[in-house]
Amino acid sequence: IIERVFSGKKVQNKIFHLTKPRVLEKMIEKSGLRVIDTHHGEYPLHLSTVDGFHGSAFDIVTLPIKKELGDLISSDDRPHAFEDAREAFDDILAKGHHATIDSKGRIIVEDNRYKIIVARR
Repeated sequence: IIERVFSGKKVQNKIFHLTKPRVLEKMIEKSGLRVIDTHHGEYPLHLSTVDGFHGSAFDIVTLPIKKELGDLISSDDRPHAFEDAREAFDDILAKGHHATIDSKGRIIVEDNRYKIIVARR
C-alpha cells in the first residue's frame, strides 16, 4: 500500500520507528524502569469478513499510515489517497500476498509480530 500510494517515498511515522532493535527498551529504561525480560512472537490476525470494501480490515491495516494518507489529501498531492490505498489493499488480497481469505470469508494477515517487555522500577 505504501509503495503504491506514496510512490516509493519513505513514510516518516513514529510507529515504524519502534520496529528498530531496542528502541522500545531504551524508551522504558530512559523513563527510569529496568527491563527484566523481553518476549517476541508472531501470530495470524483474523480481520472482518470479505464484503464490499472489507470494512474494518482496511481501517486496521492502514491505521499506521492514516495521518500520512490524510496529509496527502490535504496537500492536494494525491486527492484520492484513501481510494488508492483501498485499491492496493484489494489487489493484495486478490493476489494472496501478505493476507489470505479463509473458508469463512475472514481476512487472515500472517506474520504479525509482537513484543512483550517486563520492566520494574
